[in-house]
Amino acid sequence: MSFKKTLLGAGLTLSALAPFAALSAPGDTFEIKGGFDYWSANAKKNDIKAGERQSQYSYYVGFEHFVPLIPNAKIRSTNVKSSKLDTSYRQVDYIAYYRLIDTNMIGVDFGLNMQHFSGVKDNEWQPAAYGDVEFTIPATPVTLYSTVSAGRFDGTKTFDGEAGAKWTIEMGPLDLGLKAGYRVMDNEFKHKTTKETNIRMDGYFMGAELKF
Repeated sequence: MSFKKTLLGAGLTLSALAPFAALSAPGDTFEIKGGFDYWSANAKKNDIKAGERQSQYSYYVGFEHFVPLIPNAKIRSTNVKSSKLDTSYRQVDYIAYYRLIDTNMIGVDFGLNMQHFSGVKDNEWQPAAYGDVEFTIPATPVTLYSTVSAGRFDGTKTFDGEAGAKWTIEMGPLDLGLKAGYRVMDNEFKHKTTKETNIRMDGYFMGAELKF
């Protein structure tokens, strides 16, 4: 399947979501955030386990606004590596999403993630549904959250999900978020000349986020 057809499908999906965004309550500010995660993950390739955890790193930037119908945006890059399984690739998520629910306690986002994989399947693009749910515990700086991207396209299946907690420290115009949780990445890549390759990574992570 060509990249042009993939991009066209992504555009149609966002167009279908736009009416729901018009009914949602937009935020009242522009917001820029960036973060870094350290992920201690165990790897499994097809039926072979690495048997040990290896350090992975993830970086992201995001932008939210109050303009109706125009989606918010987030880009996240994750380097995936397992020396024992001779596996190394990079996953970059290009996410466009709408905030469907926005209250002091609950936030719900839904959108589209165009994932780019370099180092596997000839630098493949894959579309995936994206969702994020947050719940802030009343009278505390603690937020529980879960984020998932999942898709199936052209024989390839992707899943990337995490759940955790974030502690927010207000610093004047900045908010510092310290977070920890568990992340699972489970991708099955279909190749034209060889059998499918399934790569699963899972483990605990910790990170920090700055919000302007």
